[in-house]
Amino acid sequence: MKVRSLCFFSCLAFASVGVSEERTFRTIHQTVSFEGEAVGFDPDANTVTIRREGGREVKYQLSFLSKEDQSYIQKHRETLILAASIQIGLTEVAGEAKAAEAKDGEATKPVGFTISVQNSAEVVRKGLNAEYTLYYRKGLKAGMGPILQKSGRISLGDIHPGKSVSASTAAVDLAREEELGDDCCSGRVMPGGGWPDMLLGCKIELKVDGEVVKAHYSKGNLPALLAEE
Repeated sequence: MKVRSLCFFSCLAFASVGVSEERTFRTIHQTVSFEGEAVGFDPDANTVTIRREGGREVKYQLSFLSKEDQSYIQKHRETLILAASIQIGLTEVAGEAKAAEAKDGEATKPVGFTISVQNSAEVVRKGLNAEYTLYYRKGLKAGMGPILQKSGRISLGDIHPGKSVSASTAAVDLAREEELGDDCCSGRVMPGGGWPDMLLGCKIELKVDGEVVKAHYSKGNLPALLAEE
């Protein structure tokens, strides 16, 4: 089995997104404004973590922000605390070749992800569910096809302090250039004359009681890629 680690425990910080929408934040005196997304809150330090443009995460004292923004953070306080205590990792996993599922004479391989969720809080995180979507393209004779999706839901249950749980997504069968060897293709064209399939990535949404508490992308450019489709 071939395993490719794309990101473990949010090593690519820009790939995770918070529970709230992107908004314009302002300082307490309304002299400076900036775009960002609240992705965490530390009640002990009374700081909020905001992801700025380009994926950079910055911590601010809550008192630094406008009264309106302070109210906004307090409204989402518990969800932001929960989001900050959860780390998500994704590992791409490819299974054995399936010649019987050949595409234009080329063997395919089932490809999916292993989801790892870690709880860094000192309390049990209960009732976590993961809803995922795999995004991929199938190669055609004339080029790449449209973006396709495969979705599913996994019950993660309770995660105790300092512990992690892992689960696997469903897989999609792909005939990819890299799975067939470096010398298999002429440019991007497969031996059978078509283009190789492509796994674009995976989106995970963690939910508690139906509410999204944290979302995570396997690749930081995946949201932009989907928006262009």
